[in-house]
Amino acid sequence: AAQDEGDARKAIDLLRKAGEMADREGSGTVEERHVRTAQGKLDVDQAQKTINGLSAQKKYTLYALTSVAVHATRSLDSIPGPVAYEVYSYVTESIDAVTKSDDSFRRYAKELASYNIISKDRSGRGRGRGVHNEYAFAIDPETVEETIERDSRITEIEQDSLQLVVESQLDEFNST
Repeated sequence: AAQDEGDARKAIDLLRKAGEMADREGSGTVEERHVRTAQGKLDVDQAQKTINGLSAQKKYTLYALTSVAVHATRSLDSIPGPVAYEVYSYVTESIDAVTKSDDSFRRYAKELASYNIISKDRSGRGRGRGVHNEYAFAIDPETVEETIERDSRITEIEQDSLQLVVESQLDEFNST
């Protein structure tokens, strides 16, 4: 942590957590694997704190992205922005929330990338087929989904219908 951030407090937290893990295992020394596992847990804890502090619209944006990652039946390296926006529209309509514009959605996703929850890249689909954003998760999308689902409004969304929307939007995106 200190290597990446230059923050002694983060390094102390990391060593404390790694020490606790080594202790639970009955190990007399903190090994590199303890530190790596502790770093992963601290990253998830930080992401959960960040997610819990997001505005409702940013949570809906993030939930749409996680829904595509978690509910797609096909393997995805990244999530196409146009698909995520359509899923976002479905999510907001399902819970009777305001559906913001595509520009707002992209702005929210860009902010989420600045929090290191997701990453964002631009991608082209070939001549005359346009350019769009592609998103990927920096942490496990299922962990993100579980954190967001603690919001009572999100739990109102019918998961089978959500999966159908994800699949139909991916099919439509891939056919154009």
